[in-house]
Amino acid sequence: MTKNLLFVFFLFSSMVFGQLLQPKLVLQQSSFDFGAIKQGETVSHTFVLTNSGGDLLKITNVQASCGCTAAVPEKSELAPGESTNLPVKFNSKGRMGNQVKTVKIFTNDPQAPEMTITISGNVVTGEQSGSVPIIYFPETQHDFGKVS
Repeated sequence: MTKNLLFVFFLFSSMVFGQLLQPKLVLQQSSFDFGAIKQGETVSHTFVLTNSGGDLLKITNVQASCGCTAAVPEKSELAPGESTNLPVKFNSKGRMGNQVKTVKIFTNDPQAPEMTITISGNVVTGEQSGSVPIIYFPETQHDFGKVS
């Protein structure tokens, strides 16, 4: 009985210790809302990524959900306890209304190899923001019928 209990204790403690030696990505925040964004503006927000594990964290890839969003981390490898900034930029040119974009972060964290951050905002025209009005056409061709 004592040998079995000792074996279970040893097995459990080695699993816990093994997890402490792995890299672990921690996000201080996983989303950000820009609020109202004037159409045509480029806005940015910096997310902080931290390695709270016990091994080297490697950021292998960062993918934005569309071409209007860009994100490149300042460092791609983080030692245990180290942090880096991930500036995320959103270009509102050609966009209108509520926008929600995501950025996926791929790492060697065995518990969460992929994490997603979200940015959002409401793109408004010049008229809505109090400056010069802008006409927005969601399509490039229009049929006005027979015009006299």
